[in-house]
Amino acid sequence: MLYHLSEYLVQAFEAAGPLRLVRYNSFRTIVAMITSFLITLLIGRMVINFLYRRKIRDVVRDYSVMSVESKKGTPTMGGVLMILAISLSVALWGNFRSPFLYYLLFAMIWFAAVGGIDDYLKIRNQDSDAGLSRKAKYLAQIGYGVIFGILFLYNGTTPIPHPAKSASCRVKSWETKECDRPCKTNADCKQNACGVDGAVCLEGRCSPPPVCSGDSDAKSCRSDDVCVAACGGGAYCPKNWEYPVPGNKVIAFRPSQLYVPFYKYPVMDLSWLYIFVIIFMIVYAANAVNFADGLDGLATGPTIFSFLVFGIYAYFLGNLLIARYLWYPFLPGAGEAAVFCGAVVGALVGFLWFNTYPAEIFMGDTGSITLGGILGTVMVLLKQEFLFFLLGGVFLAELVSVAIQDWLGIQVLGRRIFYRAPIHHTFQHRGLSEPKIVVRFWIVSGMLALLALAALKLR
Repeated sequence: MLYHLSEYLVQAFEAAGPLRLVRYNSFRTIVAMITSFLITLLIGRMVINFLYRRKIRDVVRDYSVMSVESKKGTPTMGGVLMILAISLSVALWGNFRSPFLYYLLFAMIWFAAVGGIDDYLKIRNQDSDAGLSRKAKYLAQIGYGVIFGILFLYNGTTPIPHPAKSASCRVKSWETKECDRPCKTNADCKQNACGVDGAVCLEGRCSPPPVCSGDSDAKSCRSDDVCVAACGGGAYCPKNWEYPVPGNKVIAFRPSQLYVPFYKYPVMDLSWLYIFVIIFMIVYAANAVNFADGLDGLATGPTIFSFLVFGIYAYFLGNLLIARYLWYPFLPGAGEAAVFCGAVVGALVGFLWFNTYPAEIFMGDTGSITLGGILGTVMVLLKQEFLFFLLGGVFLAELVSVAIQDWLGIQVLGRRIFYRAPIHHTFQHRGLSEPKIVVRFWIVSGMLALLALAALKLR
């Protein structure tokens, strides 16, 4: 809202210069983070009191050897607080011309509904095992993955420009050769380029004015800047979607290509089979964050690190110069994913204000499943799916410990392998205090976040 209002004021009144700051993704990411943080602090106490009065309180599972008395009666469904803060912040600072924003909002709404229903059933039945069945949760997550995967891969709806679209971007013929003269500024071309109206200086040479064809996807250009200037955000030239690879070959960037950390080039192109990768990553992220949500502030810290790193990636990939410098595919509009990630980080930090030990509120599945679903979505949108195995190492450990305990230990071997699962309960069982476990998990997450950032350059 404020982004679009500032755009209008800048165009209507040239004196509104300071408002031009709102155009920058970096500025809006920071203020979105601050806004969601302040909103969480302002309404946090009211939400906690409301949930308590409505008896929306946590129903904890009894572990017999570990006391859970201190957690009984704590308000839950605190994910509502984060969702409100994120929504208001994004509404204020988001550029709703970017499809990235709509995909992330769709993920938030979908998974908030799944987590909210699960929490509601647990509270109504006063039983932590009486929420949505495991099968129902998986079906909801897989269903989202299928819908999102189809939209992401289909040429007409993908937020990532497809080579078939970029092929329609063409250059108006420059018939008079002597007009193609060296230049430094657009003013040089206006004076020297044979009187052609609107000639611009591109790559040190005078070039014809950009022209948009009747097809909304077709744009005449010699660079992305020309396309954007002529036709608005999302315009692009074919060369931005071509990648140099060993052997002096060039390949086109596609949404279905598979990338791995620390390697510049796509490993393979899975075409429509890529939808299975998307489904797997969505289900993995949603459940991994959910399993980590077992101690006060435990899931919040690693999730903050994850969104910080993905926000940095989103900003870099949405910036033409930085993306080219780092040899990443340029993703027009991806900067809005950075704004969204910033809003999530701010909301999480604000939530941690109330959720740190001893917690005054729990996020519940309303929060944990929603955060996991958004994480799964943003990593696919940025083509950084496998980065999460490194960045989310804590989440991976939590999920693997549950899988080993349930499937291998209990179902196959007929015995427990860990004292408790997820793995944080094993440390708790062995006598480590809750704050010590949480802070150590945060430290590990911080180190993994630094490694994930190193993957930006070490490729």
